[in-house]
Amino acid sequence: MYRCSPRENALGATGCLIDLSRKKRRNLCFSNDSERQVTLTNRIHPVEINSDNFDQFGQVVSWQYDGKCFSVDELQLEINRGTPRYYIFRKKERTLNFHKITYHKQVTQCLASVQDSPWYIVVARANFCIDNPPSLDDLVAFKVTGGTIVKLNTGTWHAGPLFQDVDVMDFFSLELSDTNAIDHNTYDYSSQNISFEIVDK
Repeated sequence: MYRCSPRENALGATGCLIDLSRKKRRNLCFSNDSERQVTLTNRIHPVEINSDNFDQFGQVVSWQYDGKCFSVDELQLEINRGTPRYYIFRKKERTLNFHKITYHKQVTQCLASVQDSPWYIVVARANFCIDNPPSLDDLVAFKVTGGTIVKLNTGTWHAGPLFQDVDVMDFFSLELSDTNAIDHNTYDYSSQNISFEIVDK
């Protein structure tokens, strides 16, 4: 049995803080007395990304000297199912909270930040099933530094890029020209009154 200490959020709703795993994550739940609805905010602690701990989700590469020949360590891309699109997008959402997660089944998306500020991405292994979203135990959060390209395998669930230290961040993205139009397979956890927060401490 969990012990709950009553709290109050900005909306005046009562709630409680439940520690499910003592160290790894906690669930913050608030319920309005009038509606009796509970929202669980699951806290996820990130790890520094590297090629070893990310290999089941995609690839990670950093800089290399000019003139280096192609090798098996290079990014293995799947961009042959349409017209490749390489562009820079700007994000203004300064938050480490999310309640949606998505995957692309037609392309391996690549992401890299223009700035040196750290950013975060939450991923889960591909299952290509929109009706079977990742559970909390399936999700892994990674912290990414500047000068790093993150390639997501086709089907890899992901939320992000997310950041909090600056107001705006720009990102390079390599995908297909119609990825944003027809290949965003997104699940919204808010339908289950669930959200997530990355806690980098």
